[in-house]
Amino acid sequence: MVRKLEISHFRRALREEGFYMPERVAMFLKSFGELEIKQANSDYFHFDVIKAVSGVDPDWVKEYYREQTHEELCIIGEAFNEYMVLCMSSAGSVYAGFDDTLVYVGASGEEAVEALLCSGHELPEVVAGDTPDSDYTEQLVPESHIMYRSVPLEISTPI
Repeated sequence: MVRKLEISHFRRALREEGFYMPERVAMFLKSFGELEIKQANSDYFHFDVIKAVSGVDPDWVKEYYREQTHEELCIIGEAFNEYMVLCMSSAGSVYAGFDDTLVYVGASGEEAVEALLCSGHELPEVVAGDTPDSDYTEQLVPESHIMYRSVPLEISTPI
């Protein structure tokens, strides 16, 4: 069964803050929107756009993070217990930011979920002028990533 969440409320909240929702972002949110993933180590992340938009200064994403990535970004959630906002580009790349720190999380939403679940490895910081390449991906998916798949999860979504 494929999840197909109605996301017009996300689109409206983003539009009110001056964001455009690209098709890749819409497709990701239809599958993952409103999910909150809690790990056994008490870390959690979520894909609740409304909650994320209300907890961040959108100008950081629209201006500073855009300058760092050279891509238009759209807020998709929060990670690291709501300390970092999750953003996706129209190409599908996912970043997490807190103030002037921006890290590359994955080349797609699904890859980002896997990277966020793989606690214990560092996410590469984005420096102005950097663009995602295979070096980022190699850092995100170390040879030992399989051992992290056994971390117990609790996934919740509103009913």
